[in-house]
Amino acid sequence: MESLWPGRDIGPKIPIGAHSTDIRPNKVMSAHVQKHVLFVDDDPMSRRIVEKLLRSGIEGVRVTCAGDGAQALDVLDREAVDLLITDLAMPVLDGIELLLQVARRRLLIPLLVVTGHPSPTTETLVLSAGAIECFEKPIVADAFLRCVGELLFDGQQRAQLELVSLPC
Repeated sequence: MESLWPGRDIGPKIPIGAHSTDIRPNKVMSAHVQKHVLFVDDDPMSRRIVEKLLRSGIEGVRVTCAGDGAQALDVLDREAVDLLITDLAMPVLDGIELLLQVARRRLLIPLLVVTGHPSPTTETLVLSAGAIECFEKPIVADAFLRCVGELLFDGQQRAQLELVSLPC
């Protein structure tokens, strides 16, 4: 089956919802600034896997996890966030409504979406709701980390990013 998002079918995939300890992607390094990422997903295993991927793949990143959009809005009310990554299908407040709430609150933070149920309609919807990119589960670790690193580090800091291959 052809990928709905070209370029997402290369590199190692981190199986969200499955155990994976043998996949070790390249690490994005930044020695200067700690950035705060909020990851939102109702699946506890997905939260653990993506949190571990971000912490091991991007040096110095602080990751906060929320189980649904309502919990994410509570975090956004209390803390500054540099990047919001959300799943779509969640109870209480889904990912699309979360993106719309962020826009209504005029929060100027980059938004990424991860989904296990991609479609051209979904991609159009999330991009029109303000997301920069939509990643299909299972996530392609290298492409995901590269995108997150580019969004977190701008200008001079982005020029300092260094991809370091981790041993398997």
